[in-house]
Amino acid sequence: MKGALFYEGFEAERNRYYIDLYFKACEKRGISLRVFLLERLSFGVRDHEPFLFYDGAPFELPDFAVMRLREPLLSRQLERMGVKAFNSSAVCELTNDKRRTYQFAQTLGLPMMDTWFLTQNGAVPALPYPVVIKSARGFGGHEVRLAQSEFELREAMKSFSSEGAVAQSLASDAGKDLRVYVVGNKIACAMLRTSTGDFRSNFGLGGSAAPYALNARETDMVNRVLEHMELGLAGIDFVFHRGEAVFNEIEDVVGARMLYRYTEIDIVDRYVGHIAGALS
Repeated sequence: MKGALFYEGFEAERNRYYIDLYFKACEKRGISLRVFLLERLSFGVRDHEPFLFYDGAPFELPDFAVMRLREPLLSRQLERMGVKAFNSSAVCELTNDKRRTYQFAQTLGLPMMDTWFLTQNGAVPALPYPVVIKSARGFGGHEVRLAQSEFELREAMKSFSSEGAVAQSLASDAGKDLRVYVVGNKIACAMLRTSTGDFRSNFGLGGSAAPYALNARETDMVNRVLEHMELGLAGIDFVFHRGEAVFNEIEDVVGARMLYRYTEIDIVDRYVGHIAGALS
């Protein structure tokens, strides 16, 4: 069995340890794995057929692709060429646009903070400042700001790489959130993240983390997502408002540093095991 691991170049440099975990997990199962960088890919339609080149040569199709990219168009191209993508292009497309994610969560009846969808040049409604302003396509706690006024909100949006954004009422229990790791559409574990110096509690931004036991209500919210979405490896995130978890977002290309620091869980090995089982 052959697998492909897709990264952007700068992310591959930053995640060498994590990439090595994929090679170790694949070798253990007799799977051949190669890393491919987005910057060296070209793809499109030629002679009415989808094509993909790497370094200017036709791409040798693997049996599966692990997408550590937020590029739904590439994922869809691979799927059109018969390659199973983990996570799928549908998951990538939905979860990497916060506006679509919140629309999805609303259809499931998940509790979440009041949310406004904004565009760079569109009208800004009267908001209950302070609000959290997020780039529609941001991730990992980046391109997230706390705005105390319309001026600060507009200034934040100017700095975002995406023209779309969302504004949300600030959860009462700021600096505290919950990440639930999912592998093969099953709950693998949950981690409570906290920060004393920032309303964002992301571990990659300096927050601390500890294993967390989900209560029945939190488990039910996760399962509602899993009933309507097929996730290979992802994080389902919640913030806390008045002492209770409310839905925040879904991380498609989810990080796992806190798991390897604070637990004995090898999430990459579990993920590769899930992929091997799904393909067999």
